Amino acid sequence: MYPLLFSSECRNRTLLCARPGTELHEMGARMVADIFENDGWDSIYLGAAVPEDAMLEAVRSNHPDLIALSVTMPQHLLVCRDLVNAIRREFPESRIAVGGKAFQSTHQIWKQWPIDFYVEDARELLQNVNTEMRSSTVLLRFQFRRVPV
Repeated sequence: MYPLLFSSECRNRTLLCARPGTELHEMGARMVADIFENDGWDSIYLGAAVPEDAMLEAVRSNHPDLIALSVTMPQHLLVCRDLVNAIRREFPESRIAVGGKAFQSTHQIWKQWPIDFYVEDARELLQNVNTEMRSSTVLLRFQFRRVPV
């Protein structure tokens, strides 16, 4: 896969992806980072169980174009919300995306959070982010949601 991965056009954009708090499930967030990397983004995957101070330092150090937080277990949603709020306070211009299985049974709790993107599919996130970044130098705050067919 490496020849394919490194043959894609470089977009000069950076994704910072992590699982907040004590969330230990890594597969979904790793897939998000890989999909973005395959599309020419630089991806920084911090892994699972990332504490708030480590996440804020990573944002400070790397200046990502998009921060993606993934949550699988519902008990970690409040930690994710607190992290979103902390990122928004310290980096108000940051673009933040959230997703993961935990959001599917929350009656759209993400609508109450100061995020830019919510999707249920990483490919949809990539498409939406690329479209918005290409069409405007300033990304307005949008919320995308896949409608079940």
